[in-house]
Amino acid sequence: MRHILSMLILVFTLSAYGTDCKVKLPELSGKYEGDCKKGLADGNGKAWGETDYYEGVFKKGLPHGYGIYKWGNGNLYQGNFSKGYMDGEGELISIDPSGKKVIKKGFFKKNVYLGEYKYPYKIISQQGVKNINFQEVSINQNEVRITIYSNGTKITPQLTLSDINNTVVENRNGVVLVNAQFPLKRVDISFQVDSFSYKVIFDIYKKGSWEVILSL
Repeated sequence: MRHILSMLILVFTLSAYGTDCKVKLPELSGKYEGDCKKGLADGNGKAWGETDYYEGVFKKGLPHGYGIYKWGNGNLYQGNFSKGYMDGEGELISIDPSGKKVIKKGFFKKNVYLGEYKYPYKIISQQGVKNINFQEVSINQNEVRITIYSNGTKITPQLTLSDINNTVVENRNGVVLVNAQFPLKRVDISFQVDSFSYKVIFDIYKKGSWEVILSL
């Protein structure tokens, strides 16, 4: 009886520390401690490979959720993972060949750094405008041109326009924000057409030349 009880305690202990629990990422397949489900790391845990280390959330044997990953070369990532990839918001700290620390903070997709912002632009609010279309015209100039269509016809109403950086606005065959400083935040446009009031507020994060088409 004592022998059986001892064996049960041993099995429970080994299970608790995930000895029989598999991590599917080869770089972390050396040792695992933490939650386990159906033989795979699942939940909160820690995993060690030959040189790499991860502590955080697992799902079906892979880092999935928030965690911290340390590579043997000294690089470190802390943020969101999806199916074993850096995916979502996070911060990657790496060392370049010259020994300089490089920090990439923002959004990642399958280990690829997207930038400080997840998307190149964001619509904050719109009033009366049916559709807003952003088109990247060129990457050689830093300006934003506003084009307005009503029932398929281009119109040129008098606009009131401002942004958080107080960018110089030039009316050149339509309104143009000259020498825009990106990220361009809270571009606030308001105007009237046939006694109806319209208003949009948006950000543009990616540097370049843009045309913003408003359809009424």
